[in-house]
Amino acid sequence: MNLTSVALLVVDYQQGVVETMGTDQELAAVNEATALARSCGLPVVFVRTGFCSEYSDVSRNNKMFARFADGDLPMTADATATQLHTSVQVMPSDVVLVKNRVSAFTGSGLDILLRSRSIDTLAIAGISTSGCVLSTIREASDRDYRLFVLGDACTDPAAAVHDTLLNEIFPAQAEVVASADWIEAL
Repeated sequence: MNLTSVALLVVDYQQGVVETMGTDQELAAVNEATALARSCGLPVVFVRTGFCSEYSDVSRNNKMFARFADGDLPMTADATATQLHTSVQVMPSDVVLVKNRVSAFTGSGLDILLRSRSIDTLAIAGISTSGCVLSTIREASDRDYRLFVLGDACTDPAAAVHDTLLNEIFPAQAEVVASADWIEAL
């Protein structure tokens, strides 16, 4: 495999999400994966969720996001809760994109970025497994990317759902590996 066609995608490792769902274990795993990717010369792409200041990009029909427009939690692109978590090691060479839906592809320009760099293989880490990871894997698979899920760099508030996704659902579309074993799996 040509490593020039591979990228690491880190989704929703942002302040508000990590503080409510993440642990030191996932933070350590994602930092290990980003360091490993950079040492191999692979691009690292962070994608975080953030909305327009007046939430004009949030439909009242969207049950998940309409509550943000109602003021439950500030989730605009410049809000503290949507910034990358301070424990995540971001380097100037990394790409940071903002999305406005669950999948990392929606509203972020991610597909254009990847295709312009001839990237066809993604390793995905994210919070939460049943949210952004599931949605991103489904969309990436439909777009014909080869996929790896860094299981130890994903988490979900429902442990049983997390385990089912990693062990029963994701293997139909992706290789599920530990962060430390990812490059070897290529």
